[in-house]
Amino acid sequence: MNPGVIRADIAAGPVTFAEAFTVQSFGNSLVTMTLTGAQVERVLEQQVFPSDTANGSGTILQVSNGFHYSWDPARPAGDRIDPASIALNGPPLVPTQSYRVTVNNPSPTAATGSPSCARGPTGSAGRSTWTRSPRTSRPTRRSRRARPTASPGRAPDARSPRHNGAVSSRRIAQRAHLPELRGQVRRRTSRLRAGLWTIAQTSIAVGAAWLIAQQVNDSPFFAPISAVVSLAATRGQRTMRAIELVLGVAVGIAIADVIVTLLGTSTLVLMLVVALSMGAALLLGGGTLLISQAGVSAIFVTTIERPHGFTPNRFIDALIGGTVALLVSQVLLPRDPVAAVTNTVHALSDRLGLALRETAAGLREGDRERARRALDVARSATTNLDDFADAVDIARETISVRPPVWRARERLPLYAGAVVQLDLAVRNTRVLARRAVSAVRRHGPAPPALADAVDRLADALDELVRHLDDPDADTASRRTALDAARRATSVLDEDHSLSTSALVAQVRSTAVDLLRGSGLSEDQAIAAMEEIEPVSGSD
Repeated sequence: MNPGVIRADIAAGPVTFAEAFTVQSFGNSLVTMTLTGAQVERVLEQQVFPSDTANGSGTILQVSNGFHYSWDPARPAGDRIDPASIALNGPPLVPTQSYRVTVNNPSPTAATGSPSCARGPTGSAGRSTWTRSPRTSRPTRRSRRARPTASPGRAPDARSPRHNGAVSSRRIAQRAHLPELRGQVRRRTSRLRAGLWTIAQTSIAVGAAWLIAQQVNDSPFFAPISAVVSLAATRGQRTMRAIELVLGVAVGIAIADVIVTLLGTSTLVLMLVVALSMGAALLLGGGTLLISQAGVSAIFVTTIERPHGFTPNRFIDALIGGTVALLVSQVLLPRDPVAAVTNTVHALSDRLGLALRETAAGLREGDRERARRALDVARSATTNLDDFADAVDIARETISVRPPVWRARERLPLYAGAVVQLDLAVRNTRVLARRAVSAVRRHGPAPPALADAVDRLADALDELVRHLDDPDADTASRRTALDAARRATSVLDEDHSLSTSALVAQVRSTAVDLLRGSGLSEDQAIAAMEEIEPVSGSD
């Protein structure tokens, strides 16, 4: 593996996905090929050694576990590797024997920087996946088809059509692209399924707007256009905001119609109307899609032939289309508002839980950089919190004629009550992560019980989300939060330093937030905290 794609070290112990992604954050592919022992030696000789660069860094390839070799920087280029030292799991490589080698890149030359590697017979290529394995100083990547370590193989035999050397380059290229093609098909199919509800809403709104507007106008061209624009503008918006946007679309079309009536149709008028429409969309807070659709609507208003004199037909059409869109998106066929709340609270839980677990790991290992990364994650959780609060507000304002939505809305008071407490939990987690950075910088690793307590906070958060999803389910959110506070408090028996006391106080404050988020009142949460007894050690 080229060291340029390795972005961090990884310590011994269990590997989390966050750590693995930090080390290797690129979506490269694994390319497997057959090389002889002599070719492997030439690949190693063609590396950029530290002595070849001015700053002494070089570009030494990172190899898999079990592969060893030695080199002498004092020897001339091309003769620095000791062939007898090249070994795989003990035995030395045989120059004439074939070995299967995997590199981390769709291009063998780019992955290794070696022309010799590129000349080897190419084998299978597939998207790489992280596997659970003990940590070393560098992570090990594995594909489903081949191990990322060189292994003895059969020598190339021209008479064997099944050997990779006999496979045509076209077939190899086709096989290499198959996983990518399958992935694209899956992603696009998922996008289609996710957009089916939007497609159904738009189709129904367009048809209904056309039929209703035909009762007023023989050619209600702007009714379906207004329905499409209004649906895009009001989707995911609070009810009052959606009404404002619909009225804004209708009034905008009316103003554009007045301008065209007064000034006529010309290039300058077209430019003026488009600019005013897109500017109005910006003032309404519309996104890129709404702004573009406002410009398109302005073009239609300006260029489509209209009756002599000013008539309110286009304004009425736009108002009908917007009203129908509002009814379809907010009343008749709204997306399940509670599903949006569930998605956002899960996203918040994942982000906040990652911050807590990374904070615990930083405290346990005395890793200041890891604690800082945890602080960055905790700060970014504010966006997820805002999304959660907006989703709750939208769900509470959604009125639907669909009974499934009625039943789902019964859980909204629990989610609404959790918003404030999760807000406090996010704030306390940020403070906790910041104090962890300071404590690690000054004192190194924290007491193990304190790191365990922070881990238990993350577990309590997971249990709290389970409780919000299913209030009747048997969850351990409160018990786990109290256990976190108990473990943290026990640390004070042996360590009364200011930094430790501050960390313990933050753990206890966060535990209270999680207790209140589960439905306890402030008095009940404080009473529960006062009843806990410190424990010594950890489970």
